[in-house]
Amino acid sequence: MMVDLLMYLCMYGSFLNHKILFLLQNTLVLQASGGLLCHLQKTIKHESSERQTCITNFNTSLVKDIDELKQEVKELKRDVEESFLVDVNSDPQKVTDLLSSLAVRLEQITGQASQYKQYQRDLQVLNFREENAHNYSKNGSNENVAV
Repeated sequence: MMVDLLMYLCMYGSFLNHKILFLLQNTLVLQASGGLLCHLQKTIKHESSERQTCITNFNTSLVKDIDELKQEVKELKRDVEESFLVDVNSDPQKVTDLLSSLAVRLEQITGQASQYKQYQRDLQVLNFREENAHNYSKNGSNENVAV
């Protein structure tokens, strides 16, 4: 449709240059089409900038969510390192219950991490694992490495 309109406009310009007369109806259609085309270009430009703003805002929120996820990983690690989990004198039922809840939490965190990575791929933003791997190699520490 857009190509047809552009071809029509080019033909109209060519006919005007050669002083070929048009019906009044065709002239009105072309004038209206020119206004629509201009409006369409403005709308596309506006929506493109609006999209970038939305992506930037979403990415900012995503970075915050990733930081929260990292904190959850640290908390999970602390819980996994509870000494009574490996103590022979611990109540087996309590150990089993805690291990089950830790496994559920780990599954939830892994699912969230996968979802965040998919968002980053979809939006073509820096993958937090790559960013933190860079920080890891730079700092020589794994303190900032994500799940």
